[in-house]
Amino acid sequence: MADHDLTLRRYLETCDESADQELRAFVLARGEEFTRQPYPQDGPRIQPLGECFQQSILASINAQLAYVEGFALAPDGVHHHAWCADERGRVVDCTWGEHGLAYFGVRLPDDFLNLRWQELRVSWVPQKEYALLPSFIAEQGD
Repeated sequence: MADHDLTLRRYLETCDESADQELRAFVLARGEEFTRQPYPQDGPRIQPLGECFQQSILASINAQLAYVEGFALAPDGVHHHAWCADERGRVVDCTWGEHGLAYFGVRLPDDFLNLRWQELRVSWVPQKEYALLPSFIAEQGD
């Protein structure tokens, strides 16, 4: 396990902040580590920072990549974040590009992603509302 991956994993295991506690526990129990890679030349166009949830949903649907939500380590700390992954678990991060240092998250099923996207796109919602993991956890009954 690389240093950045170990740093992220230790943070998720030991952080005692109440914010995102349920998300961290779910991600640790059901998530996986994803592999950084150079940003693919044929990958989705890099989108503005702060739009990871919405842009990763769109990239996942349009580029036939897996939508992943969890936590990622950036130079300024750990963030609840969304990205895409290819079939081999390699990160395609359409908002951070190659700036992410480590990724640990849950691949959300395509049927769940498509249903939630249909619900979200019918009305304007704040960016944070595009985060799908909280509603996925609620549906799992955990």
